[in-house]
Amino acid sequence: MPENTIGSREQGFIYTSQQGWGHLRFERPQAGNRVSLDMLRAMTDLLRQESGRTGVILISGQGADFCLGRERSEQSSPVAPFDAFRPVAAFYRALSDFAGLTLSAVHGRALGFGVGIALRSDICLAADDASFTLDEVPHGIPPMFVLAELVDHLHPKHLMEMVMTGRSVDAAEAVALGIASRMHPAAELAQAAETAARRMAESHAGLIVACKRYMRQIRAVPHANRLDTALSAQTMYAVG
Repeated sequence: MPENTIGSREQGFIYTSQQGWGHLRFERPQAGNRVSLDMLRAMTDLLRQESGRTGVILISGQGADFCLGRERSEQSSPVAPFDAFRPVAAFYRALSDFAGLTLSAVHGRALGFGVGIALRSDICLAADDASFTLDEVPHGIPPMFVLAELVDHLHPKHLMEMVMTGRSVDAAEAVALGIASRMHPAAELAQAAETAARRMAESHAGLIVACKRYMRQIRAVPHANRLDTALSAQTMYAVG
């Protein structure tokens, strides 16, 4: 049984936690799980609150699609651009900085912001009916937030083609490109994701944090120096 429940269908998401892992589920199926500013702020606070307390967070969506992006009706409101985009940056930062592991389970369509969530998750499981689409450019918007993460995943030629055409990438191609980690039959995705989250939550929390931190740090180390860095990091972890 869940130990804790936060949010509601009226708020657009529900978060439950139990036995060291949490499940954040979008609850706006009638709107394609589009994310509103209020949802963004509440989920950002949630991620910050759970960081260091919960080992694994699974992110999924209720209904036919994972997430069709931001709530478009809000994007035309008379708000200064910086103030409009700041909550997006804050959410992405909270997701990226989450101390434990983040796992997204993508089924149906993921557009724009939904793709950004999948990219910034440590692990992304995709249903065989999933598709990933960067639809910003066709709508006249440069996808700066998603590009900031995509440059670490895709070859520049794949990246530019996907961004500039706005074409959909299916689950098999997403795995091949490195957008998703693994593909599952759609009927098995939810169970596979929950099983993975539960098993990873059983790992030592300090080990998860150490591996995640090291993987980020080692990217910036020149290849010739990586063995020395590995020796130092391995020793420091062993010593405690």
